[in-house]
Amino acid sequence: MGTFAQRYIVKDDPRAKLANYPAKVRDAITSARVSPGMTKEQVIMAVGYPVSSENPSLDAKMWRYWFSSFAEFQVMWDAAGRVKEVVADAPTRNLVVAE
Repeated sequence: MGTFAQRYIVKDDPRAKLANYPAKVRDAITSARVSPGMTKEQVIMAVGYPVSSENPSLDAKMWRYWFSSFAEFQVMWDAAGRVKEVVADAPTRNLVVAE
């Protein structure tokens, strides 16, 4: 329960961090979308943590998300821990990717 709570209860107001991001990243986060080049922290701010049952490690090179029951998307990470690409069908991609 403690680990779960640490994911969703933060000590510092995330709006201060958000204000220091580039405009493109701020726009992606506030519209709940992912953009190439975003960090893991920024993706979590935008679309939340990936489901732990399908993503046992946040160090994985791919995080799997579900936009809806039938619409999956995968965030692929580069070696530096930034979004390399988002893999999804075209309709889902249009909903979750900010380019």
